[in-house]
Amino acid sequence: MAAHPAKSVKQLTEAELALMLRLTRDLATAAAQGDLDRALDILEERRRTLKGFSWPEKADPEFWKKVRALRDLEEEVMAFCRTWREVVAKRLRSLNTAHFLRMSYCPPAEEARFIDVNK
Repeated sequence: MAAHPAKSVKQLTEAELALMLRLTRDLATAAAQGDLDRALDILEERRRTLKGFSWPEKADPEFWKKVRALRDLEEEVMAFCRTWREVVAKRLRSLNTAHFLRMSYCPPAEEARFIDVNK
């Protein structure tokens, strides 16, 4: 069996970190506006951007501060998405209950049906 050649891994630069920060902010904006298609596109772009990167072994402390800021922003976006999902689930339960009550207390009017007596 032949061994797989090792993939060359590119170090994450400050410019790429800034791009990730911008993409995360755009993702937060899209999620806040309810534009889920755009949010999905941004997530795919982030995935493609992150693929193949590794963290630098030695980096400026300012770089790590930016990385922590990016992680904090991502945590805020995830918390917002979780809250949003809970709100949507609660509203859906309310709508289901309202529909059940409406059907229980105000059933739809029965419509006259044509009955074929020749059958």
